[in-house]
Amino acid sequence: MILERFPELLKLSEDEKQQLCSELRGTFFIDEPVTDPDLIAILEARHQHYLAHPETARPWSEVRAELRAKYIEGRQE
Repeated sequence: MILERFPELLKLSEDEKQQLCSELRGTFFIDEPVTDPDLIAILEARHQHYLAHPETARPWSEVRAELRAKYIEGRQE
């Protein structure tokens, strides 16, 4: 088990654990090209929409804060 090999991970704060998960999740897709034609079509359509209407875009930091507030901070324990 990984936690047995790296017990210091248990000492991380909740924010640090979330950051670690985010960083690890990002390593899964670094070298894998998108090949699904349906996904490529969706991404291309969204990119074209952005090019035509850049004012509709929002920074990731804003979207992430909204999602955290909705799904993480608002969660009932």
